[in-house]
Amino acid sequence: MGVSTKKQAKLFSEIFLVLASLVIIVPFYFAIINSLKTPGEVIELSFKLPNKLVFDNYVKVFNEGNVLNGFKNSIYIAIPSVFFQLLIASLTAFILQRRATRTSTMIYNFVVFGLIPSGFLIPTVLILKSIHLLGTNTGLLLTYIGGGMPFMVLLFSGYMKNIPREIDESAIVEGCSLPRMFFTVIFPQLLPILMTGGIICFMGTWNDFTGPLYYLNKTGKYTLPLSVYNFVSQYGTRWELVYADLVIIALPVIIVYASVQKYIIDGMTAGAVKG
Repeated sequence: MGVSTKKQAKLFSEIFLVLASLVIIVPFYFAIINSLKTPGEVIELSFKLPNKLVFDNYVKVFNEGNVLNGFKNSIYIAIPSVFFQLLIASLTAFILQRRATRTSTMIYNFVVFGLIPSGFLIPTVLILKSIHLLGTNTGLLLTYIGGGMPFMVLLFSGYMKNIPREIDESAIVEGCSLPRMFFTVIFPQLLPILMTGGIICFMGTWNDFTGPLYYLNKTGKYTLPLSVYNFVSQYGTRWELVYADLVIIALPVIIVYASVQKYIIDGMTAGAVKG
């Protein structure tokens, strides 16, 4: 491939990435400008800038939308979900990837088979109800952990293939037990993929709307995305407050993603440049 061809390919890829980024940028811009409009302006649902910035919409969201309670509930669900998914998935992937047996391969395929989408809503509701966890934070947390395992195990297994087995053997020779070897030798090397898996898990849990809606039966337990309901009624929708609420919901994810972006890129590209 000539130099000019490489430049053209790079140019086309950059143009494609810019166009792809508009899928995220345009809706976020739309939400921000409409969150700063008056009720009369926002009813048009246009991309026009507001005649006057109405920051009071955000004050109303906090005062009327029970946002702080929703934020607290989201934190109580998202943090344990990230912690347990990363811990269980990393341990599972380590064992399955290091033990190259027919049984481990069968278990791995069975776990990854969970990536295939299916209708588990009614069975999940019935199971949670039978064990008296329907409508509880614990029940919702278990659905997140179980639902996230297939992808997380797949992610960690691919990354662990790049960690030489000689490290395991050296640790065993030094007298390390299996748990000590994992947490003191292997686990620190998983930082990029831990950050990648963590932000994916956090985004999925934080932004989820249907899970809390189906599995929590009390408004006092609703997470932040469900606070949108506070501004929708049978008599109309207060769109300026809905958009302000959506911006508030998105900010934590944006902040977390921006903070660990480097590790996410390293984790996603590790398998492509090693092994």
